Amino acid sequence: MTILDLLYFTLTFLIILAFFAVLWIIGGYLLAWDVDRKYRACPSCKRKAAGTITDTEVELLSSQIDRNKLTPFRVKREKITDQYQCDYCQHIWTKTFEREDRQPMGGTPTP
Repeated sequence: MTILDLLYFTLTFLIILAFFAVLWIIGGYLLAWDVDRKYRACPSCKRKAAGTITDTEVELLSSQIDRNKLTPFRVKREKITDQYQCDYCQHIWTKTFEREDRQPMGGTPTP
C-alpha cells in the first residue's frame, strides 16, 4: 500500500463521514422544526405554528442547596406559564411547565 492509496482511502472515508454529518444535522433541524410547529399549534383552529407567546409568568417553587457531592449546587425549581395567541383566529391559551436549574456555587465546599 503506497502513500497515494492511503490518502485516497482517507479522503474517501472523510467524504463519507462528512456526508453522514450533514444528514445528521439536517435531520435534527427538521425534527426540531416539526416539534416546534406541533407545540405551537392552536387548539381552536388546529393550525400548526400559529401560536405566538404574548406573556410569560415565572413562579419560584423552591430554592435550595444540594451538598450531596463534592461541589455544592444551588438548585432552583420554577414553574413557567406561557400565554399564547393564535395569529389566525386570535384564540388565547396557556401552557405550563416546570424547570430545574442547577448552578455550582463558588468557594470551597463545607463538610
